[in-house]
Amino acid sequence: NRLAGVTKALGQALTRSEAEVRSAAATALGTLKDIAGLEALAVAVRSTSQANERAHFTGQAIAIISVQPLGQVINISNSPDVTIKELAIKSLSEFSKDRPNPRAIQVLRAKLSDSEISIRRAAVYALARIKNAAILDDLIKLKGDSDEQIRAQVVYAVGQSQHPEADKLIVGFVDDARNNVKEAAVKAISLRS
Repeated sequence: NRLAGVTKALGQALTRSEAEVRSAAATALGTLKDIAGLEALAVAVRSTSQANERAHFTGQAIAIISVQPLGQVINISNSPDVTIKELAIKSLSEFSKDRPNPRAIQVLRAKLSDSEISIRRAAVYALARIKNAAILDDLIKLKGDSDEQIRAQVVYAVGQSQHPEADKLIVGFVDDARNNVKEAAVKAISLRS
């Protein structure tokens, strides 16, 4: 199979020392949307120390996962590989782009109580990208969460919303103890201006 050979070669290119080659390989894998490229992207997500590169690899993995059938994505979200599990959970928001998908939302809400913080973060990330008032209210309840990444995603969700108290909520995060939450709040304020 020609695609399998290409996917394998692109997966190997993700291990190269040149950042531009890794980026191009990830983009190509995301464009091909071959599920066989997911494992290589998960390894790349785990291996990089660069936040922008991790975000790019994550985005390309989500592009692959989100075109799979919902049932398969839910199965992937229960993978023993924590990185693949996180990527699948993040991709569940794609199933609610046009309108909320109750099954995807049910899975995401269940993941909010996972004992693994990275899984909770992935669930909040996905829920923050679904435009729905009930979900937003659930996320606002997490505004005092002890995890800064969860608080930053709450800011993102509120910033994207039409919530009547959005501006007040966002301004409250400007004084957060953690810089990434403050930065998210400032970005949200500038986008709302």
